[in-house]
Amino acid sequence: MEQAAGFDLVAGRSNPLLIGEPLPTGRDDSGRDDEAAFSIPWVLSTIAFTLVALPRSLGHNLELRMSRGFLSKLDAVALPVMLALRAARRAVRPVAHCKVGGLTIAIRISTPNEHYRADTYATKEPETIEWLRENLRDGDVFYDVGANIGLYSLYAAKLQRGCRVFAFEPESHNFGNLCGNLLLNRVENVTPCFFPLSSHEAFAPFYVYDLRPGGALHSLGRPSPLRDGPPLLKTGALAATIDALVSRHGLPPPDLLKLDVDGNEEQILDGAAAVLTSGSLRSILVEVTWPDERGPALTWAESRLSPYGYRLKRKSAWSIELGRQRSANFIFVR
Repeated sequence: MEQAAGFDLVAGRSNPLLIGEPLPTGRDDSGRDDEAAFSIPWVLSTIAFTLVALPRSLGHNLELRMSRGFLSKLDAVALPVMLALRAARRAVRPVAHCKVGGLTIAIRISTPNEHYRADTYATKEPETIEWLRENLRDGDVFYDVGANIGLYSLYAAKLQRGCRVFAFEPESHNFGNLCGNLLLNRVENVTPCFFPLSSHEAFAPFYVYDLRPGGALHSLGRPSPLRDGPPLLKTGALAATIDALVSRHGLPPPDLLKLDVDGNEEQILDGAAAVLTSGSLRSILVEVTWPDERGPALTWAESRLSPYGYRLKRKSAWSIELGRQRSANFIFVR
């Protein structure tokens, strides 16, 4: 996924210090046990912060004065060094062992995108981890739509060894590393599915914006409204519907459904009317995007799901701004 300086599209959050990939914070939020929290990049960032913060905090008692030009030069030197150190870490130790909700999950980190996802596994969307922990039962079927490199599919598969996970990811580089992570963790209860879901079965263009594993904001049927620039590649994809997979192709209906496909969630629910009506689907976690930062009185997801008996249980504590729109996770129960 392409990143503008100061903004990480994987994270969806602004950070003036970011150029190309996130920097270490000095705190091991992901619970990983394979990388010391007090790393060399953390030390460098601490030095840079000290040089900026101390003159302000000590005021007139400090003789040290630094021009903006010097600080800019310091940034220009420190940031590439930090990024190079993180790249070297990936080359030397290409697998991160992440501790998430009491489980240890191995993730390949071949790109900055994957490295960031491993760093923030337990903290980026904590409500998703909590939702799975509270709702996934032994024997359940979980559809992970928009699986990317497989973080939540892997967590579900290890959380309940008796569940069945169907991980849908149409972008080829993400899908390849999703399969690699499944093999790395030796899970056998996940079926990776290399095609998109939509409102109807059709051949449609799939717009790809990043050829690196871990990228996001790709789009089916039209260029992504969440991207400013043009796609890198337009591929062809055969889209399926949830109803067709269940009624005609023999997949078991989902007990839990996660939808995070960066803009096509409403169309996927349109293609799941029979499953929504059946009552077998207990809970849905869906990423909802709206144009106004304040949000409408009733989102499209609430309007679409309430006729089927679903009510909004909670929203994520975070929301992010993407392409002049705002997005957050909504959890529905029946």
